[in-house]
Amino acid sequence: MNINKSLGPLPLDKKEALRYLGYRGQAMDETSLDLLDQASDDLIKAARPKYIWQAFRLDGERESALPFLEGSDIRKNLKGSSYCAIFAATLGLEVDRLIARYEYISMTRALFLDACASSYIESVCNLCNEEIRATFAGEGLFVRPRFSPGYGDLPISLQGRI
Repeated sequence: MNINKSLGPLPLDKKEALRYLGYRGQAMDETSLDLLDQASDDLIKAARPKYIWQAFRLDGERESALPFLEGSDIRKNLKGSSYCAIFAATLGLEVDRLIARYEYISMTRALFLDACASSYIESVCNLCNEEIRATFAGEGLFVRPRFSPGYGDLPISLQGRI
């Protein structure tokens, strides 16, 4: 099973972006609110959200089924599982270019764009996760929480191979 989806514009959760910026309910000045709105609009225009996922049937020997999943934490997470769904998500190269451009013009703007991008990619990952959940719910199975490279002892260097 291999699913590849390009998505249209999605809503951006500005509260989540503020959380990435470190805001914890304190009042924001008008300038910061305007900057958040501008960064959100610019990011949505630049983004080309996509995801791809594939499910792998696991047998009793997980190492032979998915040899690149290194570490004991992922093995514990997959214990008793029948499948492992692996996905990748992106907002597209233009988002990275936009943030990099603003790093030379305004670091504050770049910081707001990065926070908006973090919020936006999380929404894309949530959509993918829901699709995986719905696919397997039809088979009477449930989906465990996401486990990404960089969690526990699963090396972040696996991102490239995935």
